[in-house]
Amino acid sequence: MRPIEQVYRHSPSLLIFLEGPKMKLVGWNTMKNAVSEFLRTHTKIRSRLNPDCRFVAEGRLGVFYGTYRFRAVNRKTGKPVKWTARNTFVFQKTRKGWRIIHEHDSFPVPLSGA
Repeated sequence: MRPIEQVYRHSPSLLIFLEGPKMKLVGWNTMKNAVSEFLRTHTKIRSRLNPDCRFVAEGRLGVFYGTYRFRAVNRKTGKPVKWTARNTFVFQKTRKGWRIIHEHDSFPVPLSGA
């Protein structure tokens, strides 16, 4: 949990949009609890950024965007969990460095009939 605590802004206005049952998390405490729950229920967690990732900044705001691959194993079932997704982070520069103030994850959906 420690690396996550270092990059997210500990604010009630932190806003995260995710895929899945917890589509919207508002506030640092809500996000911290969701991550803690995932860490309790999964093991062998690995994430790898793809070469399309970029960070751009202007003044005190920055945006990181790109795609990544994620893998984990469900502790209860032993089944692998994996996905490739798009991710966008909005950062704000603070006295402690860059902190995430917004995150948006999405899974590419194949177009049918295109």
